Amino acid sequence: MTRLILVVLAVQFGGCTAEPSSGHNDQQQAFAQSLHPPDVRYEPSPQRVVKAMLQLANVTRTDVVYDLGSGDGLIPIAAAREHGARAVGIEIDPALLSRATDNARKAGVAARVTFRNEDLFSADIGDATVVTLFLSPQVNLKLQPKLINELRPGARIVSHYHDMGDWKPDRTIEVLGRPIYLWTVSGSKGQIAGVTPGRAWFGRSLQSYARLINEPDDTRIMAAMGAVPRHNFVPPSLRAKAYEDRPLPIGHDQTISQPSLVALMTHLLRPDHDDVVLEVGTGSGYQAAILSRLVDKVYSIEILEPLAKEAQQRLRRLGYHNVTVKHGDGYLGWPEHAPFDGIIVTAGAPHVPDQLLQQLKPGGLMVIPVGPAYSTQQLKLVRKGTDGSVREERIIPVGFVPLTRNKQKR
Repeated sequence: MTRLILVVLAVQFGGCTAEPSSGHNDQQQAFAQSLHPPDVRYEPSPQRVVKAMLQLANVTRTDVVYDLGSGDGLIPIAAAREHGARAVGIEIDPALLSRATDNARKAGVAARVTFRNEDLFSADIGDATVVTLFLSPQVNLKLQPKLINELRPGARIVSHYHDMGDWKPDRTIEVLGRPIYLWTVSGSKGQIAGVTPGRAWFGRSLQSYARLINEPDDTRIMAAMGAVPRHNFVPPSLRAKAYEDRPLPIGHDQTISQPSLVALMTHLLRPDHDDVVLEVGTGSGYQAAILSRLVDKVYSIEILEPLAKEAQQRLRRLGYHNVTVKHGDGYLGWPEHAPFDGIIVTAGAPHVPDQLLQQLKPGGLMVIPVGPAYSTQQLKLVRKGTDGSVREERIIPVGFVPLTRNKQKR
């Protein structure tokens, strides 16, 4: 099951009302430059509520937290400051948006928090792993179809104080005497509108990806796979197939690997949150995006200049700011940033390049397909001992496009 979390927080403390207040007319001038007056009057929630909500969502540094109706930025700032998450606030009132931006700067998290002046009903929340709202029962129900249709299977919804009508919660807790409800979006409901219903079963298709090495699936990797929108890494004409477990062409005689193989290769790398990883063969940037949610920094090299430029632009646009892409010869590695905790090669090499071994940190791991071009290769796990010794382990037979050098086409 993918780990995608949705948190809905609606608060009624200290005179806060679920509907716009009687003083709403006095606020019209403040909203003159906004998209339209907000559906619910903004009221900041107590710190204890914020803390409990983020803990219930189990927010980590790999999450992307969207706060719909972010007000002065309390939730996004807390998510970034206390949990290291990347956060986005959606706020319709430009005055509150300006205040939130200033608060993030003062809190020292401006690099990890973005605020956007948008209507929450039309905002793109596709890359969110956690979504928070401070709303009302009516707005909760109005948003429910959008949340179900745009979120991935396994999405969790947590609402403080207000339920969602007939949708029975999976769990209920209390904070300050107020109920907090938890739901999980099932695979049969969740899908990306306008992309493909196949995404609803994406998480299920990846289950037991590690069975080939007789290990349980890594929940962190499953969460990363569920959070990265694969349809953004394939050509528009192939988006209907984006969540099928199969490789797809991305142009320039290159392919994006099938998701289960991406998951397995990532698993073999044993990524840790403070790792620095080198990827050889950026392609469309999909593998780098997965890694970015699991490690500190990703450096990725692509031999084909058009792909390198497109991938860098795509990754920046989608918010993967800890990935750096360059056009170059992957055989040479990236010595300026070595040594690396892990190296992952996404094209078949005739042998393990010596330069990459030299740039692998003692105790580090390399995952690489080795074998002849356009033939069966062996996916290998290369371990570098603390004494510099190297041990190779065959994992499974695979078929990758060849790893080429300089300006050769692959």
